[in-house]
Amino acid sequence: METGDGIIDFTEKLPGKINSVEQERNNRIINSSVAYMASVAIVFVSFYLVTAFFAKRNNLFYKLYFFKVEFTQNYSLWETEPVLKTFSAGPVFCLIAGIIAFVIQRFYRKRPGILKLFWLWLGVHYINFFAVQLVLMPIKANSQGINASYLGIVADYMYIEDFTKLIFSILASLL
Repeated sequence: METGDGIIDFTEKLPGKINSVEQERNNRIINSSVAYMASVAIVFVSFYLVTAFFAKRNNLFYKLYFFKVEFTQNYSLWETEPVLKTFSAGPVFCLIAGIIAFVIQRFYRKRPGILKLFWLWLGVHYINFFAVQLVLMPIKANSQGINASYLGIVADYMYIEDFTKLIFSILASLL
């Protein structure tokens, strides 16, 4: 199936150890799967961690108790500036982190291995998470008024029209 002549080496080889073509193919598959799963977990956790940090900083974070969750009833805290800072922090972080991950992957001097593949997956997932927030911007549950994305909340607080949200959504889906 594969001769091994023109294959990019995605595995680190130990000196003096010879692997068969099938073993090298299996190593590439396993390395790619591990890099994929690790990058998805990092992106998901970092998005919500950054959003929670900004929510806590702007006094929008709720208090957790052992048997109940108490949301704040003080609606004067939900002013425009704290809401914009809190709900735009996660998507903007994903955009910036995705660009940085692509730059690191591009200038990573070591031969292609699991780390270079990891940075590539990390950049793809960060940019994808940002694009998903843009795609979901115009979607809202009308009965409860709940937005599907954090950028939808930001757009509502900035009084952006539905047509503009749709344009952003279409452009993000093309991305």
